[in-house]
Amino acid sequence: MAVLGPGFAHGPGTCELAKASSNSVHVATIFGSEGSDRLVPAISTVLVVRDAGGWVAHGATEAVADIDLTETPEMSAGVEVTAVSEAVFGAARFAWVQTVVTEADVAADERYIDETTTLMVCELGEPVRCGQVDLAAWQYVVARTDDDEDEDDAMGGGCRSAEGVSLQVEQRDAGGLTVSGAAGSDGAAPRLVPFRRE
Repeated sequence: MAVLGPGFAHGPGTCELAKASSNSVHVATIFGSEGSDRLVPAISTVLVVRDAGGWVAHGATEAVADIDLTETPEMSAGVEVTAVSEAVFGAARFAWVQTVVTEADVAADERYIDETTTLMVCELGEPVRCGQVDLAAWQYVVARTDDDEDEDDAMGGGCRSAEGVSLQVEQRDAGGLTVSGAAGSDGAAPRLVPFRRE
């Protein structure tokens, strides 16, 4: 419970390991327990690292709080772990965890879908230190369809995307990351983001 944070007021319900993993790093997706039928339970991803003593949970890499369906009756959310990898630079070892968080809600005749891709970079020392980089953020607006409509006809031209941001990140040494704008993004020049160790 200590690594899950305050979003799990009802306690953890189920747990599953993400398919993406590396030799000594896994990510567990924790789903909150069902508090009521008007509550979508919280979701959290937890970094699990193998060291000399075995597997240890080190903290949440992504979290989505409970959704109160009495306030937002058509809202939904999900978290997907898309990539897990490791890198070694000298004596320093790092884990990279990439996740996609999707949140959807309905207003009038449109469904708003917010999608955010984040990269968690963790230095696997003692203690484990982690920092997050937002890689991409997009909003899609989709026209809702009636059950009896032909979906292809209803969706033709019915989806639009707000302007988003997309970044590429590379780690070349143990001191920091190089971040640049991805193709089709804002064309930002590469910049070095140093690690701040606390």
